[in-house]
Amino acid sequence: MRYRWEPAAGRAPVAFDLRIQLAEPDDPTHDPRSVWPDRREEFTAGWLEIAPPADDQDPWNTQAFNPTRVTTANQLSDDPVLAFHAHAYAESHLRRSEASRASPSAVNLPGAPAV
Repeated sequence: MRYRWEPAAGRAPVAFDLRIQLAEPDDPTHDPRSVWPDRREEFTAGWLEIAPPADDQDPWNTQAFNPTRVTTANQLSDDPVLAFHAHAYAESHLRRSEASRASPSAVNLPGAPAV
């Protein structure tokens, strides 16, 4: 069974605002269940629209997303869920991609350099 989240045919795309809340020095970042006070600075960083898939998606099927690959100017938080996501995305890629089954090294695991 394969699950894909897509707007129903003939319906408007689904859209979301990406809102970022900035931590202050003493805010816990190791537990995603922690709630920071409402007075923390928050801003809209972007907008995501999920529309029906385009016809040219095949090249993207060989790509693997890794949320822990960051540039040297950035750091990951100490949130353990973030570290887990890298392995979960890699496993997902391995299970759904014939290219990855033929060459598992194509999956970018934690510690891989950012491009």
